[in-house]
Amino acid sequence: VSSYSRTATYKTCPRKVYLSRYQRWGKEEGTNVHLGFGRAWTVAAEHILAMVANGGGSCPLPAEIHREAVLLFNQEWEKAGLPTGDELITRADLFKGKTPANAELTLREYISRRWGWFRSVRWLGNEVPFLIPLGTAPDGTSLFYEGKIDSVVEDKEQILPVERKTTSLSTATGLRFDYVSQFSPNSQIEGYAWAGRSMYGKRCSEVMIDVAVINEKPANQKVFGLFPVPISQVVVDQWLRNQYTWSLRLYESEKLLKQGVDLAFSFPRNEESCVGKYGMCEYFNVCKFVPDPSRLETPPPGYVALPPRDDGPSPG
Repeated sequence: VSSYSRTATYKTCPRKVYLSRYQRWGKEEGTNVHLGFGRAWTVAAEHILAMVANGGGSCPLPAEIHREAVLLFNQEWEKAGLPTGDELITRADLFKGKTPANAELTLREYISRRWGWFRSVRWLGNEVPFLIPLGTAPDGTSLFYEGKIDSVVEDKEQILPVERKTTSLSTATGLRFDYVSQFSPNSQIEGYAWAGRSMYGKRCSEVMIDVAVINEKPANQKVFGLFPVPISQVVVDQWLRNQYTWSLRLYESEKLLKQGVDLAFSFPRNEESCVGKYGMCEYFNVCKFVPDPSRLETPPPGYVALPPRDDGPSPG
């Protein structure tokens, strides 16, 4: 079974998939603040949508919804092990505005901006799971693609998967063009479109992107984006073929790992991805100083063993 995150990571660097998924090593400092903030924001925004989007029926007052959303954000932030109290104050300059205090202000504005649209649609669910059959491998093994859609709403005659994003990329008047352009073509969005078509038929022809700009500029607490990405059947058919190819490659790597084949062949390093658009890879020091991490019984200095995954045993 593959997913967007697994295949996207595999495309970037197969070795990173091995280290994160099968060795289960993580940095000692814990969750990346950008990932932690994004997850906490999604949980809060999902709650807001569920409370408000009932086709115009009764709902709590905005102030009450805001309090609940902030509480959920803070709970998710703390669950991720991100700093609070004095430690947060000391390190706040490293977070580029992605702090609980900034989230509280931005969530209030988010409710105000989205209220009209939320009141006009009907909420169908959050974290909606899906499982897509991709085909079979040459050895006869069935390949699948799994995931969860942030939210699904009914807007008049349409069914819309909703994908939430946070970004620091904006202009004085809104989102940057290059940021908006990244959603088509986009493997994650096209996968949601395929899942939507499978579950809801022709009523699902677009994916709605819900963006909040989060950075150190106070004015950007009022910069948001909400736009649909039309996805044709031709595009999702092409996505299916492409996803099968990458899922098959990941499956073949897992087979080689089970057979004890050297990591250089099963999950090779991609040295061109050691430093990317988000900075240095979290496993940079592993790849630099540990030629064969499969020989280590414990994580190297600076890393800790993460809990086992709950989506099935590793192939190692």
